Amino acid sequence: MIDLSLGLLTQRFLELLLAAPDGVVDLGHVTTSLQTRRRRVYDITAVLEGISVLKRQSVNHFKWIGSTSISSFLLQNQQKLQRELDSLKLVEDTLDSLIKSCAQQLFSMTDDLDNATSAYVTQEDVGRLAAFQQQTVIVVKAPEETKLEVPAPKEDNIQVHLKGGRGPIMVLTCEVGGADASRHFLALEESRITTNTLHTESSNPQSAVQSA
Repeated sequence: MIDLSLGLLTQRFLELLLAAPDGVVDLGHVTTSLQTRRRRVYDITAVLEGISVLKRQSVNHFKWIGSTSISSFLLQNQQKLQRELDSLKLVEDTLDSLIKSCAQQLFSMTDDLDNATSAYVTQEDVGRLAAFQQQTVIVVKAPEETKLEVPAPKEDNIQVHLKGGRGPIMVLTCEVGGADASRHFLALEESRITTNTLHTESSNPQSAVQSA
């Protein structure tokens, strides 16, 4: 007999269940395979019956009835999941670090007065970006703490809600690529985009930009 911990015996018991036809095991076979006393096997079945994942079919036969796969209880599967979680955590930490680095570089550039004269983009700059081809680009210049919300798109339009309380919000557009491509930014009044004032419960109104 091999005197193993009950936890390890349970793992091996579950492995036998996983390999058994229809998830049914014979306790005589289990006792022989685990090289342990039948009393310890009964301890395992009692616990699994207590949490409603195992059911006695006859004197010596038990069947898995758990709603969760047996493999999810196995140590090797848990270790695999942990490795995947560790890998995802590493990716998340790397992305957070890159975002923080980009934000710091952006703040450094915008706070540097020597860069103020070059702090702009042209229509040509936007037009060269592959991601914006055949798109209507909306450019927003707004004061700090301006809130932007994009509700779920409708079949015939997309809405953008802007709310600011520290100064005016400037919105320009340009068509990139295609026959309607513009050579310069257009004011909303000159574009095909419509605007509305959305009155809310607060004293500050919101502006809605709607693109058909």
